Amino acid sequence: MNKLSNLSIFQIAFLLVLVNVLVFGQVVGFEFVNYDDAFYVENVHVKNGLTWDGVVWAFSIQYNFSQYLNWISHMLDVELFGLNPAGHHAVSLLLHAANTVIFFLFLNKLTGSRNSSAVAALLFAIHPLRVETVAWVADRKDLLAMLFALLSLEAYRRFAQNPNVLRYASTALFFLLALLSKPVMVVLPFVFLLIDFWPLNRLEGARAAGGKLWTSLRPLIVEKIPLFMIMGVFLLVSVKGFELRHLDDKTSSLPLQIRLAMMPVLYMKYLFHTIWPAGLSFFYPASHQMPPFWQWGGSLVMVLGLTAWTLARWQRHPYLAVGWLWFAGSLLPMAGLLRTGDHAMADRYTYFPLIGIFIMAVWGLANWDFMKKRGRPVAAAAGGALLLVLMAASLMQTGVWKNSFTLFQHALRVDDTNSVAHNNLAVAWMQKNRPEKAVPHLKQALRYCSLCVESWLNLGESYMTLHQAPAAIDAFHKVLEVMPDNVIAHEELGILYHVTGDGPRAIRHSREAEAIYSKLFGPDYPVAVALRRNLAAYYQHYGLPPKS
Repeated sequence: MNKLSNLSIFQIAFLLVLVNVLVFGQVVGFEFVNYDDAFYVENVHVKNGLTWDGVVWAFSIQYNFSQYLNWISHMLDVELFGLNPAGHHAVSLLLHAANTVIFFLFLNKLTGSRNSSAVAALLFAIHPLRVETVAWVADRKDLLAMLFALLSLEAYRRFAQNPNVLRYASTALFFLLALLSKPVMVVLPFVFLLIDFWPLNRLEGARAAGGKLWTSLRPLIVEKIPLFMIMGVFLLVSVKGFELRHLDDKTSSLPLQIRLAMMPVLYMKYLFHTIWPAGLSFFYPASHQMPPFWQWGGSLVMVLGLTAWTLARWQRHPYLAVGWLWFAGSLLPMAGLLRTGDHAMADRYTYFPLIGIFIMAVWGLANWDFMKKRGRPVAAAAGGALLLVLMAASLMQTGVWKNSFTLFQHALRVDDTNSVAHNNLAVAWMQKNRPEKAVPHLKQALRYCSLCVESWLNLGESYMTLHQAPAAIDAFHKVLEVMPDNVIAHEELGILYHVTGDGPRAIRHSREAEAIYSKLFGPDYPVAVALRRNLAAYYQHYGLPPKS
């Protein structure tokens, strides 16, 4: 690390960008994957580029899941690059490189330690847990949220060291922009309090006085009241968005005791993946069973033990407490208490929280007595080897995201019971017009998730393409058993029953589909109009009187 001291700030920043390009540059040649990329890029409101109607839609509570600026970013990409994935991937890479450099500059100014800041930034840049965020176009929200969070942290550092209204306003503005990118950044005011303690040392007087901690802490909390107010308003808006999109059903369907028991387990899994980033996957299926006592009890003891250990050293080694609380606190919104999907955890959730672990590791090593006396050459060699290993692991993990086939086949090598991977691999085969390849994977997906509507729909579509009408009819009826008002199932059953000559059933399902489309999108919706034409033809073909 001593060699870093001979480099200028600009040279270190350039090296950080170079490392990012070496590890992640390959993403520019990658395709979109059929795991949410189409939802974000080919969305009917996004694929027209940056339009006024699109902006209005992006800021609507009902549809955006509180990702306002994320939608704008994708619209701008389409405006610049169309649907060419190279441009979209290049922007993600550029944002990650920018985040790496800003993180280094912020940490260097905050701590005054160029070497440690550079090493922490390197770890942040190339750790394999970064791959999903950089290589997956749909995760633009984490990149944007990190960018604005880092800018808010830097503005806050400036304010804390030389308070004025403009710097406070900049802090609040960037905080708001981070929230508009992804709501999990509600934790940012608490991070401000952490860096007040270390390394800004705004509580130094209270630490020396012992019993007057609250006296020094109170004004720091009071000065952040406007930030907490912004946080509160945004939480209310996000909760309303959850209700409008029925995402709260995902949470309420899983008993509270299971979610609480899983929280410490997930913390330990994230730590394990940080230390040993093997077996990474785009999707980790959630368990709906109570974890065994030894697992959640042991994890809880570990989490509480680490918390107590770092807090016990808060005076001599404050970076340990700050780093751990940064990690534990900022991961809390994604720790399983509230769920917005069927996944238990996700690599992308660590993008901001892992900063805390990197601070603990780098400053802890730098301040280790052995290191200070005679361990620097050994640590430098070991650190260099570790960085090379991480770079190699990230290079290989990034290649997994090349296209849908490489992504989902890798996930199945990690866990063959991954129903989402089976389903999406089947979709990839369907897009290649190979339904016979899709059917076995859809059957496997349904083996592990028998109530997954999407897999039943895909199975029905595959059988239709294979001209196996009875099997397709059975699949679509399975959909209606789970979701009676599924419009696609009704529409396809109308077609299939007409093909098999069952007029009454063809008419019944087509009428149902037309009614649902008309209710959702209005009677002039093109599909609803086409269904009415089909119904008129069916009545005539089967000699049945039209129903009013």
